[in-house]
Amino acid sequence: MTVFHGKTTLKIDEKGRFNLPIDHRKKLGDSAIVTIGPLDQLEIWPMEGFSELLTRLDELSQTDESYGDTLRWVSSHSKEVGIDAQGRIALPLELRTLVGISTQIILLGSVRRIEVWPADADVRMTKPSRKW
Repeated sequence: MTVFHGKTTLKIDEKGRFNLPIDHRKKLGDSAIVTIGPLDQLEIWPMEGFSELLTRLDELSQTDESYGDTLRWVSSHSKEVGIDAQGRIALPLELRTLVGISTQIILLGSVRRIEVWPADADVRMTKPSRKW
């Protein structure tokens, strides 16, 4: 399983592009899926991982219609994006606007995906109360 971790603050250019950290680049390959996350953040998924997510949501929607709503929301707010030779990825304008991303972002590795937050977002990264 591909695992993403770490936190990085990055600037994005006027076209919505930013340079992916090299360890993320290697794990994503030449393309990825950018979609909306459950906390109004963007998420970058490897192609295979996103397919698994949609399949899981589809299966859950067979017994709980609220998962059907989630499936429609996620799949309709998703776009396949390429990673260029310089290691840049472009966040689609529609999705950037939806979550309030302008010139700076925070990337958070979140195991199977990368979360993308506006730099001024109040991202919950407090010390956990549970021990592991």
